[in-house]
Amino acid sequence: MKKIVSILFVALIALAFMGCPTTYDTNYPLTVIVGDIVGDFSGVLTGGGADTGVEPVNNGDGTYSVTFAYRDDMNSWNGGDGKCSFKMRTVANDWGAPSYGIGETPVELGGDFVPVYSTSPDNITVEGLIDGNTYTITFKVSGDQVSVKVSE
Repeated sequence: MKKIVSILFVALIALAFMGCPTTYDTNYPLTVIVGDIVGDFSGVLTGGGADTGVEPVNNGDGTYSVTFAYRDDMNSWNGGDGKCSFKMRTVANDWGAPSYGIGETPVELGGDFVPVYSTSPDNITVEGLIDGNTYTITFKVSGDQVSVKVSE
């Protein structure tokens, strides 16, 4: 009788540990990390080269921004003369990590947020900048969606 009770007890404990797998009712969205923003303005702001990224300010609402004074001679990424080219990298100073760009259409200065993609090899560009004016590049992260806008 003791053996039967012992076997049942061990079986009961084994069942308790095996149990059912845990399931989750909520799917949490992926979050994109903003490592740095790099482009025509980078070397000027960091004192480094054109590929040295600028750490953005985390605005606390899912947006990250960099403010810079534009100069027409900022052309290390084929910008200059009123144009600025840039990208957002998910790991600071690492081209091996995903970086976000857009197609050939420039972002409208002062416009609303425009989607950008880690699958795009192209830079993000904005035109119509004026030498000496200050501009802010803002990236917005919502789950795994990233968008950008440029404002004065």
